[in-house]
Amino acid sequence: MSSKHKIPTDDGTNSSHPAKRTKGLSQPDKVAKDNVKSVEVWFDDGNIVVGVDTTTKGLDLRPVHPASEQRHLFKVHKSVLGMHSPVWKDMFELPQPRHSNMDETTEDEYEGVPLMILPDTLKDVRDLLMLMYKPTQFNFNRLDSGTVSKVSGILKLSKKYQIDAFREHIAQMLRQDWPTDLAAWDQNDAYVKQRIMGMSNDEVFCAFAEPSSVINLAHEFGIKEILPAAFYHLSRVFWMFYDDECFSSPRRTSAELLFAKREPLSHMDLRNLIFGRDVLRTQIMRLFQRLKHNIELRETFEFVCFGSSGSRKWPCRKQYSEWWTGAHHLFFTIPEGECHPLRLYDPLDTLIELISGLNSWDARTTAEPTKPFCHSCREHVISVITKERQTIWSNLGYWFSIAS
Repeated sequence: MSSKHKIPTDDGTNSSHPAKRTKGLSQPDKVAKDNVKSVEVWFDDGNIVVGVDTTTKGLDLRPVHPASEQRHLFKVHKSVLGMHSPVWKDMFELPQPRHSNMDETTEDEYEGVPLMILPDTLKDVRDLLMLMYKPTQFNFNRLDSGTVSKVSGILKLSKKYQIDAFREHIAQMLRQDWPTDLAAWDQNDAYVKQRIMGMSNDEVFCAFAEPSSVINLAHEFGIKEILPAAFYHLSRVFWMFYDDECFSSPRRTSAELLFAKREPLSHMDLRNLIFGRDVLRTQIMRLFQRLKHNIELRETFEFVCFGSSGSRKWPCRKQYSEWWTGAHHLFFTIPEGECHPLRLYDPLDTLIELISGLNSWDARTTAEPTKPFCHSCREHVISVITKERQTIWSNLGYWFSIAS
């Protein structure tokens, strides 16, 4: 009798495939019709064949035409599979019964080597074996829109067959796209902005990673550290407008570049998204209140101001007030001819814009048309904004209720 291969099912149990005697090679027409050898993963020196059935089996028990039944085959090596998966390693170490008739083959063999049928999807098995045997051909592009669909199957099988190294490899790649570090986030954002120059909307929609599927993936496979960045990106998405008056807005294209699929989130994730988004808006409003009314902050400005010289009056007060008004307008006012409050929706980016403006700002007033906002005062404002950006980033997990 032939051996039985016990393969973990999706629920973690084992599924036995009892061997049935066949006439083996006496039906070559059936073999030629039903079996499809992989062009990419087929090694002549392999000692095990992995098979995946793609038969269409209707639940209504209606006959299925044989032409719709295929078994996709990958000839690989037990040592390679066992090196990556302790599940497969333990299975291969079990003693295998010998055949009494050496010329006879069984349903659990193919061309004289063991046949292991996996109950998984063809795409998932192919992707796993490609990563295992030809990693250089299985590329993960930075911030690519197809990353989730490419890695989800591998993560599923890595969990099922305990291939921890692959899971960590993919988790690290996802952490690069959805980082835990603010500096890395800024680098990714700058990369996206540079790359979209000259791209059409259709190209943009197909080019970049989107957050909804990443959130679902992170929950399913326990990669929670990427959730804050994914939630933040989803919170700054401004959904496509259908108002005719907005259609020709100069910032319409920019709004739609912040792309997200309408992939369903859980009720809890939707609640967390709404809550976190509102907290972000409130945080920015409180920042402007502090900048305008905080007495201790004003005293610090007067202390560091180059123009103070012991004077009881703050020389840069007017320039600072002018800057505050412009910054507030940037965040909370929709410019004429536009219809998207994008700067409020993306405070991390807008605060960088304020810092950039301060570094090159030359305030002009009616009384003193050429007097600038002094360097020390500007540097102090920049330090306050920089600290605020870090505060926002550090609290994303809490505000989106991920930490709890």
